[in-house]
Amino acid sequence: MALTVLTGCGSDPLEDDFVKFFNTDMVPISEKAGEIQTATEEWSALEDENAMIEYANNTLIPLVDETLDLMEDINPETDEVKSLKNTFQTGLSAYKEAFEMAVSDLQTGGTMEEPMAKMEEATAQFDEFDVESDALADELGLELE
Repeated sequence: MALTVLTGCGSDPLEDDFVKFFNTDMVPISEKAGEIQTATEEWSALEDENAMIEYANNTLIPLVDETLDLMEDINPETDEVKSLKNTFQTGLSAYKEAFEMAVSDLQTGGTMEEPMAKMEEATAQFDEFDVESDALADELGLELE
């Protein structure tokens, strides 16, 4: 879920929206994404199921909720950037759902197959976000750093 900063020159509404999206709007999202990644690694290292449930409920899921709330405040002007926002937001929602499903499976002795599939769905959304971002940056003649 790493995000990057854009550099470029020129001015058109799409370019302006795209640059603002990455250089301003997504900065706090990127910071939260780093926190989510760290929290996920910490959660994965837990060996006690009750500790995993507690950590997911008290740390991971609220952290994703905070990030989703921040995403709500982002209002792109162009359809292309709205699509990027939607793709990232969909990934975050799938990520949250994966942890909610994991908590349920941990509580009921489930197999964790569904949460893992949902996590793969979230990862696919983040990968799609990266591909779409790169393609749009290339189209605009911008460089992702």
